[in-house]
Amino acid sequence: MILINDFSRPVFWRTFSSSDTVYVFGLLDGWVAPGGTAQYDHPSGQFQMEFKSGAPGHPFLRRAGETFRNDDELVVTPEGQVLRLEQTVRVERDPGERREIIGNVSNFFDKLAFDGDSTDEITTVISNVVTISGSVSTRTTSSSGSETSTGAGAEVTGKGTFKGIDVGVKFNGSVSSKVSQSTTRELATSHGISGIQTTTLNRKMSVLLRARTLTAIHWVWERFYVSGRTHAGGQVFPWDVTTRVEASYRIEQYNSIAAMPPDVFEAYREKYPASGLVLLRPGTPFLVDGNGWVGVLRVGQVPNNGALQGTLYGQPILGAWTPADGNVSFTRTIHASYLQHWRARMRSDTDVQGSFYEEVNGQRQPTSYSWRMAARLRVNGNNYVGALEVDDMAADGSFTGRLYDDNVVGRWDQAAGQIQFTRAPGHPNYSQEWKGSRVGDLTFAGTFQERVGGNLDPVEYGWTAQP
Repeated sequence: MILINDFSRPVFWRTFSSSDTVYVFGLLDGWVAPGGTAQYDHPSGQFQMEFKSGAPGHPFLRRAGETFRNDDELVVTPEGQVLRLEQTVRVERDPGERREIIGNVSNFFDKLAFDGDSTDEITTVISNVVTISGSVSTRTTSSSGSETSTGAGAEVTGKGTFKGIDVGVKFNGSVSSKVSQSTTRELATSHGISGIQTTTLNRKMSVLLRARTLTAIHWVWERFYVSGRTHAGGQVFPWDVTTRVEASYRIEQYNSIAAMPPDVFEAYREKYPASGLVLLRPGTPFLVDGNGWVGVLRVGQVPNNGALQGTLYGQPILGAWTPADGNVSFTRTIHASYLQHWRARMRSDTDVQGSFYEEVNGQRQPTSYSWRMAARLRVNGNNYVGALEVDDMAADGSFTGRLYDDNVVGRWDQAAGQIQFTRAPGHPNYSQEWKGSRVGDLTFAGTFQERVGGNLDPVEYGWTAQP
């Protein structure tokens, strides 16, 4: 049993057996200072208690006679009353209702290559899951009811980790069952507030998937809740209670990947990182290795007919892209009498391999050369795995980009086959110097050193990068 003293004077307490009627010899006694707490547990689980004030003469606050249990919590109030904790509970509710996002998920349905419309049923589900560490998080999923288009039928999972859906009253910190139960009862009876009873909810909808379009459906789950505080025994316990969870959605339809706004395109690429359709995103930079010559291919505008234009090694290209078979082809114009014709099969945005041949004065040259390109390289730097993305490269080989999402500035020396760059994580007194060599098609290896406070640490760490 727990005794909380909110009285202005010390409180003397004494326990007796539950069958005692004389109250001369107690089982145990003690004093609780103002603002203090005492705990007593009897082997049988039941006992009696008496309470006296620390004032002169030690007047009784409460005589023995009532039987208490070990799980009871008593409070000596500022007025000198001895009450059960639940008798002192006062619930204070904040005005209004609040809301927050607890899950989201996006579906993409590709009917760019289909002539007919179709209807599909989409279901989104939000549920609580227990993580390996034992904590509760929220999982958001969405799936379609049929295989009417690319991406349909498969379940996709929402981005991010969210806290668990609260069922009942959730306190900010641990509280006793007495406070929790009393708060729940008070909210229901005096405020008409009840929490949700389940941690798994689903919503269904039918959507018309139009031919020659790509449909994006973005689901957002929100919880609506009220907050407040429970006052009990001189203590204050903040709480909130989820009253309902609702799903909303928006539908967007595009006639090409290129028409997607940046945020939607990034969501699409995250859902389908291996999709070669990212080639259709205007401005997409690819690192290219053409017969050992490293540079950047940048995609320009892509009309709906699949025409492809942009630059390679800073020179214009014009060609075509057919998503159905993954083939990409274009012509690089070096000058009017010197052209290069490039072909490749695009398996993903990090696996594009093919060949090219030269045309000089209108005559095709007999030799073919291999080439490869990738939107990013997989990097292992001292066992830290990440990605290197090159945003732009000048004719002299100087380039900018990102490594582990940090800015990099460097230079590729074509003649020597050497690469060097500086990674700047954003700390003014810390950076990294990377250097290496080309060891294969878009494959590099080397070492890097740390620079701290302007001084280069002599320790070198190994790194590799490849598509």
